[in-house]
Amino acid sequence: MREGCSMTNEGITTDVVIIGSGMAGLMAALQLSKRRKVTIVTKSAIGAGNSEKAQGGIAAAISADDSTSSHIKDTLAAGFNHNNERVVNKLIEQAGPVMNMFFSWNTPFDRDDKGDFQLAKEGAHSRRRVFHAGGDATGFHMIKHVKEQCSKIYKCWNILWLMIF
Repeated sequence: MREGCSMTNEGITTDVVIIGSGMAGLMAALQLSKRRKVTIVTKSAIGAGNSEKAQGGIAAAISADDSTSSHIKDTLAAGFNHNNERVVNKLIEQAGPVMNMFFSWNTPFDRDDKGDFQLAKEGAHSRRRVFHAGGDATGFHMIKHVKEQCSKIYKCWNILWLMIF
């Protein structure tokens, strides 16, 4: 057991329990672990779920000819305005900072010969704003870098493997 762990035979002392160790669970754990003790419950190895198999890209309006408002408009139109506008706004406003975090971790998003990002125009997007890493291996590369950050920053992760009978 690693230094700093608080697991005993009697139980685990924790502030937050996160169910799942995919991209959403690990990103939440990274943020929450700055202020709380986090326990992750997973059915398998950390990050071994569907996130690493995700082939699609990740969209963010960060190029000079794009804007958050345009990205929001496209997303609402794609959802035929059935989406929750407040949630769409919040998610898209956070896309730039999240991408900057991945850039700082040297996540290998695809680039052209000049070194510029190869942004794709997919789905209902009106502009090229979709990032890919390793072509269709975006999920693999992103979860790999999230797992690396988790292992660098925190002394201990309480991890419970879910037993399903």
